[in-house]
Order: sequence, then C-alpha cells, then structure tokens
Amino acid sequence: MNENSNGKNRKSKNNPHHSPTNSPHKPRITDSIAVYTQMRILLRMRRELGLEAMLQYLEAYVQLVQQANPELKRAVDQALSMMSTKRIYRQAFPE
Repeated sequence: MNENSNGKNRKSKNNPHHSPTNSPHKPRITDSIAVYTQMRILLRMRRELGLEAMLQYLEAYVQLVQQANPELKRAVDQALSMMSTKRIYRQAFPE
C-alpha cells in the first residue's frame, strides 16, 4: 500500500485500487458485458426453449458459480438479506 512519510495512505495513479475502472461503485465494462450477455442468453433460452428450460439452466448456472466461489455466495447472500425483491420489482413496474 502507498504510504506517505507520516504512515498515512495516499492515492497513487499507479495504484489499481484508486482507478475509476476498479471502483466498487462503478462496474467495469467487462463485468457489464458478462452480466448483459448472460441476461440475453436467458431471454433467448426462454423464447426458444420455454420458461421451464430457462429456469433449469439458471438454477444449474447459479449452483455452479456457488460451488466454484463460496465466498461470493456468502457475500451475495448477505447483500440479498438486506434487500426487498418485492420493492425492487415494484420500482421496475410501478402501478
């Protein structure tokens, strides 16, 4: 970590943690592409194979990711415990 003479952290142009592209508040374009691509695959699967096939694929894909990265699963579980999916849905489709 970069420190100045008094031991406090300082930002550096060479420190990737201070790069706007690595900010936890701004998704990287590669992350956006991956998420958008997966969403489009699910929509196409639903259209071509039906809702049941799409849901089976979604559940298997999530299971695979969870097994490969238990830490990610724990972090997302914690985040989801603080969210209201009903509210998210209502915000997307207000009456």
